[in-house]
Amino acid sequence: MKKRYLFFIAILILTGATNSLIAQEKFEKESRVHAEDAPTQAKQFIASIDHAGRIKWYREESLNENSFEAKFKMNRKWHSIEFSTEGELLDAEIELDWDRLPPETQQKMEAQLQSDCNNFKLKRAQVQYRGTNEEVLSLISLPEQSTQHPSVRYELVFRCKKDGSTDLYEYLFDSKGEVLLVKKIIFKNTSHLEY
Repeated sequence: MKKRYLFFIAILILTGATNSLIAQEKFEKESRVHAEDAPTQAKQFIASIDHAGRIKWYREESLNENSFEAKFKMNRKWHSIEFSTEGELLDAEIELDWDRLPPETQQKMEAQLQSDCNNFKLKRAQVQYRGTNEEVLSLISLPEQSTQHPSVRYELVFRCKKDGSTDLYEYLFDSKGEVLLVKKIIFKNTSHLEY
């Protein structure tokens, strides 16, 4: 009985430590909405950001939840701030140049991607901030100086070629380059006519 228990524990550990490409699936559909359709609390947060760009609002539908997103350009970088349907801040993401990542973090991420894929091509890199409204506001005001903050995460979207198939993935890394989440991006089946 004890051997079976140990065998079961060993299997659980091994399956948890195997290749990261065992991923959740991600599907998102964004629809443009008018600012008046966005939650009041979300609009108040966006109004508190000193930005220069025009704000575009979107309603985002995913496999398990809906949200609102405000997108704008500030300091020549695209910003995306996501809110729950009630207006609660979920996260803020800012476009990031790959070479702006801390070198040791970048090396860890690259090693992970090389381990998971025969070949990969980066499509998008973003720094992601989570926390209280005040913390996120202070982090997005100085994004270049805040890359080592404990709440910082990095989101990479890339094409991965492995075993003859090519798929799009989204990886979420912590500030030290450790994988937190892997999602395989799925696309809407459009083989049927839509009216």
